[in-house]
Amino acid sequence: MKKNNSKKKPPSAKTPNKWIVNEVKKTLNKELKPVKLTMSAYQTSMKHGLLLLRDLHDQDFNKKKVIYKDLNILLLVPTIKTKNAPNEIALEEQLRHLVKQVRAIKYAHNLSDSLSPNDVDLILVIGGEESLPPEHEALLRTSPVKKAVWMSDKEGLSSVELQLAPLFDYVLTQNPANVAAYRSLRCKQCHYVPFAVNTDVYFPKQVDSGFLSDVLIVGDAITNENLYSFVHSGALSDKKVRVYGKGWDAADSLLPISSQEDLADYYNGAKIVINTCSSLHQMLEISACGTFQLIQRHPELNPHILTGELESFDTLAELSDKFAYYTSNIDQRRLAASRALANNKYNHSYLQKGMQLLDTVFH
Repeated sequence: MKKNNSKKKPPSAKTPNKWIVNEVKKTLNKELKPVKLTMSAYQTSMKHGLLLLRDLHDQDFNKKKVIYKDLNILLLVPTIKTKNAPNEIALEEQLRHLVKQVRAIKYAHNLSDSLSPNDVDLILVIGGEESLPPEHEALLRTSPVKKAVWMSDKEGLSSVELQLAPLFDYVLTQNPANVAAYRSLRCKQCHYVPFAVNTDVYFPKQVDSGFLSDVLIVGDAITNENLYSFVHSGALSDKKVRVYGKGWDAADSLLPISSQEDLADYYNGAKIVINTCSSLHQMLEISACGTFQLIQRHPELNPHILTGELESFDTLAELSDKFAYYTSNIDQRRLAASRALANNKYNHSYLQKGMQLLDTVFH
């Protein structure tokens, strides 16, 4: 009989462990099931979030970009020239550098002949003391073209401006104090965008002796105790001082300037201007004449008061100290005035204002 020499295989080590492995799997599956469900929900949420981000990106990417050089602007300007009106020729010239075409017409011209939705991307109206003809108002009210009005409202609101504002999608004002009044008329897009300085009027020049002074004070004595105290402190005793503002009539040795006079020659004739007005436009007009000014700080002005260009003050002591320093240091005074003039030219021109206007309307 032949022996079976084949040996029995020993039991696999895995066999007795299968039960243990299966039990461990069951336990893990039971314990990890909530975690798996949470992870699955998280993955689904992430997937939806990524899809949403992709859609938003595609929408933004496909959104039509406004190219200023493709724009056509219809510029509507008053027939009557007023003192607060902008330099319309300078504005038109600078806008031509920024857009494809600028067509300028007067209030008195026929608006319907120039107004075509296919040819005009923006109607820009210079608003002021002159009323628009009723037929113009009717056309503006129904026109689908974007409409903006740039108000000449530096000295407050008139009935004309209050009537004009609701016709427009965008209202640009010279005075931040007017914003609330325009918004009360449901003008949602109201922005403070002052005109650039009219450099045909305000520029450095030689003037007659009748306009010369050591110091020109711009501001009211009635409402400014520091200014009134400075004038009577003796600091100006040997100076030729001109004043422009209210409350100076009875002051001795001061030369008042009538409110009816143009100030450009007086700015040019002054060695130092002490400016306590809160008007940014007036501050820039003085700088445009290349004249050094000491200016009282004000929330509207503070962002524009740059070190080395304009010197500011808050207190009587600060005004007295800076006045004494710049009276003696002529070169420093001239350097600061030159820097302010350059800043005015490059950062506050009608080119920059035109860019600001377009950014406001199309972005």
